[in-house]
Amino acid sequence: MVDHRTVTIQSLPNEILLYIFSFHRLLSGTNDRPPSVAWRWHTLTHVCQRWRHLIFTSLRHLGARLVIPRDSFETPSDSWPALPLSIWYNLEDRISSEQRADVAAAFEHSDRIREISLPITMSHPFWRQSLNNKSFLELEHLALSGLFHFLPTALPHELLGGSNGPRRLRHIVLNDLFLPTLPQLLLSNRDLVFLHLGYYTLTCNGGISPEVLSTALSATTQLEYLYIDCLPAHTESYPELISANSPLLNPVFPLNLGLIVLPALTYFHFGGFIDYMENLVSRIHAPHLETLDVSSEFSDQGILDVPMLSQFISRTEQLSSLPFRTSISFKIGYFFIKHHFKSLASSQEVSRVYFRCASSENWQMSQVVHICAQLSPLASSVKQLKISAFHSPPNLQRKTDPAPWLQLLTPYNSVEEVEFNGKGAPCTGIASALERSTRKMAQELLPALRVLRIRGFHTWSIRLITAFVAARQLTDRPVTICRLTHKSQDTDWETFENDPREYYHVQY
Repeated sequence: MVDHRTVTIQSLPNEILLYIFSFHRLLSGTNDRPPSVAWRWHTLTHVCQRWRHLIFTSLRHLGARLVIPRDSFETPSDSWPALPLSIWYNLEDRISSEQRADVAAAFEHSDRIREISLPITMSHPFWRQSLNNKSFLELEHLALSGLFHFLPTALPHELLGGSNGPRRLRHIVLNDLFLPTLPQLLLSNRDLVFLHLGYYTLTCNGGISPEVLSTALSATTQLEYLYIDCLPAHTESYPELISANSPLLNPVFPLNLGLIVLPALTYFHFGGFIDYMENLVSRIHAPHLETLDVSSEFSDQGILDVPMLSQFISRTEQLSSLPFRTSISFKIGYFFIKHHFKSLASSQEVSRVYFRCASSENWQMSQVVHICAQLSPLASSVKQLKISAFHSPPNLQRKTDPAPWLQLLTPYNSVEEVEFNGKGAPCTGIASALERSTRKMAQELLPALRVLRIRGFHTWSIRLITAFVAARQLTDRPVTICRLTHKSQDTDWETFENDPREYYHVQY
């Protein structure tokens, strides 16, 4: 019989210790660094002689890395151990001359480099000299960043392209720079799971068109995460980034051209250049997408049209399964719509559509109604609706016209629970819309409503809502009204509004 009082970690066989070290490595990862970079394996070698021997004889099995920058510059670069290399600087870092020399020395062993994360602070001659005739066939993670949002960087055309380019990339992060060989990288790396393209990555120096990008994405059948912030570098670059087959230039888009299928994609964010997004999503199909996050700006010249986005959503299995909750919120300078979905086989929320529009101070309620109307297929089966209007557009701040609120609420025929939060004219406008709907109308407003929660409504608005409730009582479809205070908490709605996936961080 084993005496458990005498069993220590030193009693464990080497195989179990290696499993423990492997878990320690995985748990070392952070939002900023993958486990392969963050794991300080050399710390474990100082525990005891047995651990030191075990780790040094199993470094490759454990996925250990020699990480640049080093803790000390005392060790000559030509005496580095023959381990896989990680060149990992935060993308906001300023690199010293000593560190730059280390990077250049590491590039001399390019066939051993697994991860690169660098701010673009070196000159073009440095990149050309350091990368000339170098092989990066083992590179798994690439993260490069320019210096400033307003000054995008164009990298050398030959950078990471050609026959010596990476073939094993799983993560690509590019910010504020233009990499001409991006399409070749995507076509050559079929195991890519994570792609983050920041400002101007697609639109600087003539840009990469939606047609070229979608074709390049056709090879990334393992891609799970796609993040694009696409801002035009110059107004005159618009025509170059919308190809002749664009649905924006041809109202009847030929659907028989075939769609690029991204079978593993579950998260898709697009921000900025809405014309580019419309063209791109008209070309791709993501059947298993779970989260769609769109952020755009209103045009001062007119309303925003997203017909291709609506079709893209309708082609997605989960996002076309009809949402159960919708939240519409008006903030200073922008508004957003969130649709949340449940699995057909479960009561748990599994996916969402988040549409955010920013604008100058002169945006109109008609623009909001227009966007909601284009997404109205998602509204037909919503059971719970929340509208927050603490900050309304200037054209509504002194008006109580119910017409725009009637237009906004009309598609929600299946809603059973509604919560209105607001103050001032929006509250009166919503209350007037509810009261007016009880008169003779071609289509009844919120016919399935059972529970109405309100917060911030004053006496006159309360009277109008009371009239609505009384009229519904006469039709044997009673509505329960709940007045919420500023301290009132609704656990379901609070959880709904603070969905942690709204603030998606890079995970490794």
